[in-house]
Amino acid sequence: MHKEISSLVHHPDRQLRTLLPMTVVVVAVSVSLAGEVIPISTILKNPDSYYLHVITLEGTVRHVKSLSLPLSSPPCYRGGGVFYNPIMFTLEDETGSIVVARLRACWLPGLKVPEVTEGEKVIIEAEVFGPDQDSEYRKDFPGELPTTYILVKNVRRP
Repeated sequence: MHKEISSLVHHPDRQLRTLLPMTVVVVAVSVSLAGEVIPISTILKNPDSYYLHVITLEGTVRHVKSLSLPLSSPPCYRGGGVFYNPIMFTLEDETGSIVVARLRACWLPGLKVPEVTEGEKVIIEAEVFGPDQDSEYRKDFPGELPTTYILVKNVRRP
């Protein structure tokens, strides 16, 4: 075993051949989480295994709520950015429902803002958060977010 490690240290080309397959596996697992539609109940049954991962969910939008915040921050970008208040909604599929949030943001012209309407069927990519990973985000949703929720990154229509 010691000889094998020594061989890797002294031969960088062997390091690359050894590390490359491991890197491909890690990247493939990350991509599969973001591309494959996961049932909501799967997330809720074992949320710890999904925290801070970007996942794909499909369902129906319910209970859309726009949160108005005071504009105490500097104005949007001088180049014509548009300020969007945070929104929350519930995404339902046949297995359950989960709270989805979109952060307040200044979006530059040409960027697609993740918008939804009540009753709409959507596919979303979102990052899963829990009580310990999200202290920065909870300030936009005081008293509103459950223990496990997701932040929407992208919205598509099926």
